[in-house]
Amino acid sequence: MKLLLLRTYSNSLGTINPVAELCQKAHAIGALTLLDAAQSAGHMPVDVRELGCDFLAFSGHKMCGPTGIGVLYGRAEILDSMPPWHGGGEMIVSVTLERSMFKKAPHRFEGGTPSIGDAIGLAAAIDYIEQIGRAAIFEHARNWRDMQLSASGNCRGACSKIAARPICSM
Repeated sequence: MKLLLLRTYSNSLGTINPVAELCQKAHAIGALTLLDAAQSAGHMPVDVRELGCDFLAFSGHKMCGPTGIGVLYGRAEILDSMPPWHGGGEMIVSVTLERSMFKKAPHRFEGGTPSIGDAIGLAAAIDYIEQIGRAAIFEHARNWRDMQLSASGNCRGACSKIAARPICSM
């Protein structure tokens, strides 16, 4: 199995990677793709269908949510073909001495009680970001980047190649 892992963009360099194009190229050679959207999920729209990825992950704290929770998206046909890694909870349809039958994804991967409070907190954080609008957040970040570049004065060559994201992180 081949797997290509890509970050959607870098908050330290400001680079926005052409992930849709890279996902197409990976699929052309039979590789699956996993996108790290930790830096992009809170700053710009992320559409897994547009990107053409097989998996996508981001952490909740990068979106003003609680630490210790995040999101892992996987294409349904891939997830349904994967066995569960852990047993218990609401994932079981039936159990006999001969075999166990599991629910379809994503339920087949929920072996135990989820972190309900963190999930509620992450949902509230996503609602908050949606109310502001990712386009507005992205534009604010772009303006902040321009201010940083302008204040640096002598940063010409390399800084002129920086994409639309800020070049500092907190």
